[in-house]
Amino acid sequence: MLRLLLVLVVVGLHVYALVDCVRTSPTQVRGLPFAAWVLVVLLVPVIGPLLWLWSGRPEAFDPVGRRR
Repeated sequence: MLRLLLVLVVVGLHVYALVDCVRTSPTQVRGLPFAAWVLVVLLVPVIGPLLWLWSGRPEAFDPVGRRR
């Protein structure tokens, strides 16, 4: 049962990171080119999606437009 939960968490992380990566504008991606991020998320298990969420996503802005 624990193994199934771990597999579901890993698959969920991959799906979330991939959808987030693809929906992000290529001009807002940080670190690597857009296509490289998509490949990293797809081909590098667990670490690829975590890298995207930690360092590839655009920085968050509040509604006024200032950095958080």
